[in-house]
Amino acid sequence: TVLRNPNYQTALAEAKIPYIVGHDAFGDLVIEDLAKFPHLLLGGSTNSGKTVGLQALIASIAYTKSPSWVNFILIDAGATDLLVFEKLPHLSCPIVQNRTMTARTLNALISEMERRITLEHSNILEFLLLPRLVVVIDEFPALFLGIEKTEKQFIIDSISSLLQRGRHAKIHLVLAAQN
Repeated sequence: TVLRNPNYQTALAEAKIPYIVGHDAFGDLVIEDLAKFPHLLLGGSTNSGKTVGLQALIASIAYTKSPSWVNFILIDAGATDLLVFEKLPHLSCPIVQNRTMTARTLNALISEMERRITLEHSNILEFLLLPRLVVVIDEFPALFLGIEKTEKQFIIDSISSLLQRGRHAKIHLVLAAQN
């Protein structure tokens, strides 16, 4: 029913990063543009649908936008819920499944953010052609369990920097957490 909804095509044409949320209390289709948020936090208790929400978000964006328009970086440390997307052509790198690779990936993202911000001021046409990056971190508080204080602080600082400045570089974070 979503694909046949007249509001669907209109919303897709207008949204840079369309997220098909579902239906509201009146049965109307709800589609949001992640580019307008610019970040998203999905919270809820165990088995409340956070991972299903993440999967729906990834699927709706990948279905509606090409890899030249949107790329994903999926971080699923300690879980396997996002592995269904491992062959998705939109992936900028393999799905990150451990804390060590998470720190390396965040470090690379910070460098990419800085490069993009510089590029925006030096070559706007090239900047406009860059795909948006959607960074999905499932159960992100689990990243901080059992790690050294310096590594924990690095991850906190990296995520904070991406939240503060990433939107200027067309980088959007989607975080899922129980608390």
